[in-house]
Amino acid sequence: MGVPNHQHALARILTPVVLGALLLGAAGCGTLGSASSCGRDAHGLPTCPVPNSFIQAQPEASLVYPGSTVISRFGSGEAHYIGSTNPADAGLFAATTAPMATVDAWYQSWLTSHGWHPAQALALGPIQISSQAYAKDGRESFVVGADSQQNARMQGYKIPTRLQSQTLYDTTFIIEPYGNAG
Repeated sequence: MGVPNHQHALARILTPVVLGALLLGAAGCGTLGSASSCGRDAHGLPTCPVPNSFIQAQPEASLVYPGSTVISRFGSGEAHYIGSTNPADAGLFAATTAPMATVDAWYQSWLTSHGWHPAQALALGPIQISSQAYAKDGRESFVVGADSQQNARMQGYKIPTRLQSQTLYDTTFIIEPYGNAG
């Protein structure tokens, strides 16, 4: 009768336990699971890292002043790095024949009728000349910025010729990581 190999027996027991713990941890943190499998806060936002698919599915991610021409869109899910976290974001850069005051009023009306309230904008982007900020539920923010045609040209933005006399603006919608609200 041979001597049992305790090392192999222990490995057979621990391997499934360790793998199971890793898979459960990854699913709970959003690595393997979707936002729907990680839980929601009181406002319906994911309690794990917010994926790009979730933020892009929100109406604010593609909220465009009627009649505008979208020049470009951007967005990404929440990203974690050593020592920092980037929130999920979505936005666009657009042009319209309407004056910026009309664009601002339209966004203010839409946002406030959907539970948003005015907030303080922290900084202007590279081509912005003004901005209006809104917040909702402690984790969401939305900024509408008036952009300068002159600054856009100086920064090398590619504005189609037919849009070079129109009002330029951009929007940024952000969902902060769970636990960072405050």
